[in-house]
Amino acid sequence: MSGKVKKRIIFLVQLPPPHHGAAYMNDRITRLVGNMEDTIESRVIDLSNSNSSNEIGVFGVFKVLKGLGTYVEFIKLLVSFHPQIVFFNFSSRGVALLRDYVYCLLMKVFRTRYILYLQISGFDKRAESSRLWRFIYNSSFHNARVVTLSDRLSRELKQFNYLESYTLPNGIHPYDSELLKQSTHNGSVSKPKVIFLSNLMVEKGLFDLIEALGEVCKKGYQLEFQIVGAEADITVAELKKSLEEHNITGCSTYLGSKYNDEKWEALMNADIFVFPSHKEALPLVILEAMNCGLPILASDVGGIPDMIQDGKSGLLFRARDINNLKTKLEILIQDVSLRERLGAEAKTLFYEHFTHSHFEQRLKGLLEKLSMSQEKSKTGIRMYTKSVL
Repeated sequence: MSGKVKKRIIFLVQLPPPHHGAAYMNDRITRLVGNMEDTIESRVIDLSNSNSSNEIGVFGVFKVLKGLGTYVEFIKLLVSFHPQIVFFNFSSRGVALLRDYVYCLLMKVFRTRYILYLQISGFDKRAESSRLWRFIYNSSFHNARVVTLSDRLSRELKQFNYLESYTLPNGIHPYDSELLKQSTHNGSVSKPKVIFLSNLMVEKGLFDLIEALGEVCKKGYQLEFQIVGAEADITVAELKKSLEEHNITGCSTYLGSKYNDEKWEALMNADIFVFPSHKEALPLVILEAMNCGLPILASDVGGIPDMIQDGKSGLLFRARDINNLKTKLEILIQDVSLRERLGAEAKTLFYEHFTHSHFEQRLKGLLEKLSMSQEKSKTGIRMYTKSVL
């Protein structure tokens, strides 16, 4: 024992299930902090109330009762544990935002310092669209510290009166297998494999991609399209109907959910990775594609431009712009050497900035900074002050 007083932290976060990027990173954070028991004493409260992706956002009596129980559990911990900091996975909209606002009010009542861990984007636009959301954001952010996933996401918060801002980019364990080392993603000049890997959701842009691929195939380009992901607000029946409407059923394969080695194998066997999401923060699946050295075509939303430099480590297109998506797809389908160059640069960038080791170092630095931090006026101090690009 060093004799140092341990920092007491409550982690108020969503954990798996369901399995999605935010829950995965929250689980990683709590596990890493659990290994820092010499300096930090922590407690974890799981905010999740769904068991699968298609239950998210669906009302249920069980969810209400579980939510009330979680409030009681949190109040008891505030009284008995006396945390110095609450690390809070804050939501941005809907019923979840109203739920989270109550947590912020409780922390204010108990005069507990808290950090808002923001794993989503669009706070600025939502504040402009609703007086209620703007009021809740302003109240929740007041005298709080905020942690975002990238500089671009931090800039969305400039209208809010928070104390300090930090950035903590995601990172994942590198997947190093013999198959990955042998994979080149050269594919065929005439028939490359295009992969979409995400839960089947409208906001992930899957229907946009299907429409764009239909237009590409009309022009005579040959390709294979693979869809990997669990049903969510798009069912398999709806997926098949869309593929039929755009005449690409013959070249398309739905592989269902893939995890662990099967997921990595699907990525390594692809030639082009497309992520046409309508809204994102710093998606883990792009890091996985970078790890595999895949050429990436992604929408320009959230923190994605902080991950990918257009034309250097991937290609970006305007979100929801199907013509722009189609044009960029045609470029990658035709130019094998460009695909090789973009994939190699993306892989280098991943190993230089986005591995688990980088994330762990930044998390430790963030916690040390927060331990030393005193109440002061808003300064915009950041642990990670510039884009990695």
